[in-house]
Amino acid sequence: MDTKRAACEALAIRLGQTPEGADREPLHQALTDCRTELVRLEAHSHPPGEHGHDHGGEPGHPAH
Repeated sequence: MDTKRAACEALAIRLGQTPEGADREPLHQALTDCRTELVRLEAHSHPPGEHGHDHGGEPGHPAH
C-alpha cells in the first residue's frame, strides 16, 4: 500500500507541474485510477471484524 500511495503522490506532483493542455488529461486519468486502486487496497487491508469506515475523524465515528 505504501508503494501505491507513493505512486499516487508522484502522479499528483507531476500533474501539478504539468501546464494546462493535452498532456494533463492522461496524468489526471492515471491519478484517478491510482486513487481508486489505493482506496480498494485500503478497504481490503483491514483485519477481520474491523470495518473500513472505522478510521475515526468523521462525525459520529470515534477513533479506535
